Amino acid sequence: MKNMIDYVRDAGNFGFDEKPFCAADSVVLAQLSYLQFGNELSAVEKPRAAVRLAEYIPLRGIRALVEGTFMPPKNEKLLLTILESGRFREIRAYAHVAELDQQSQKQFSATTFLLPTGVHYVAFRGTDATLVGWKEDLNMAFLPKVPAQASAVAYLDGIAKAASGMLMVGGHSKGGNLALYAALKSAPETRKRLRGVFNHDGPGFREDLLSDQVYQSLLGMVQTSIPKDSVVGMLLQHDSRYRVVECASIGLFQHDLYTWGIENGDLQYAGTLSTSSMVFAKSLEAWLSKVDTPRRERFVDVLTQVLDATRLET
Repeated sequence: MKNMIDYVRDAGNFGFDEKPFCAADSVVLAQLSYLQFGNELSAVEKPRAAVRLAEYIPLRGIRALVEGTFMPPKNEKLLLTILESGRFREIRAYAHVAELDQQSQKQFSATTFLLPTGVHYVAFRGTDATLVGWKEDLNMAFLPKVPAQASAVAYLDGIAKAASGMLMVGGHSKGGNLALYAALKSAPETRKRLRGVFNHDGPGFREDLLSDQVYQSLLGMVQTSIPKDSVVGMLLQHDSRYRVVECASIGLFQHDLYTWGIENGDLQYAGTLSTSSMVFAKSLEAWLSKVDTPRRERFVDVLTQVLDATRLET
């Protein structure tokens, strides 16, 4: 089964004017959002100063970019392949932010990629290895809005003000949740310029935000993809209109985007979720329906105290 690295190599001879942007491209950019972009990219706030990936990757250094990520060897191979790909090496990056706040329990990071077609793809990073990030994920069980979601809205609106042209937004895991939340809560003038919202196995929301008129207006451009054995994408309130992706792994390991299949120039889609994923989703929904908000908050508080007692940061 081919994966995103194969896709970057195989699609290398096709520009975005020849082969339109698709979910497989979004998966690649969502994975790039996990990289350790440096201060030199953080200082680039305007699209006119965006840096080509072909220039930035050697400038920053592949080792520095993958340090501290979950899968350094795979990320290294992806970057090397991008350097040889005409489709991806000309993409420009700018406006990288990375915020980690222990006090407010926020882990937030985003990077914007400018495609040769002039479209700006806002990529939100998923949960990294920091305990702060995992604490914030737990807080989603009882808070109507976590700090990273508020930051995602502000970031998307900021990009819309700084950049002209159409916008797309996406991410993996918590990044997919942030992408959808930002699209729903952004300013009306921002939403008018959106041309795609990509949620790759992102968790849902505590409150049902997917039944209001704003979501209905975005429905035609939202693409939600989850693996056959999805766990994360089945958490909390989520949209049932998703596409299931074939994977080269099993169980929770399918959350890794490198296991997602690529076929005929796009994601390799399956028929339905696995039985285990559907059983998990129904069991979790039944359990959460019996646990009120105060009890969820108490549980998370106790678990957070246990984690803090270890004095570990990752």
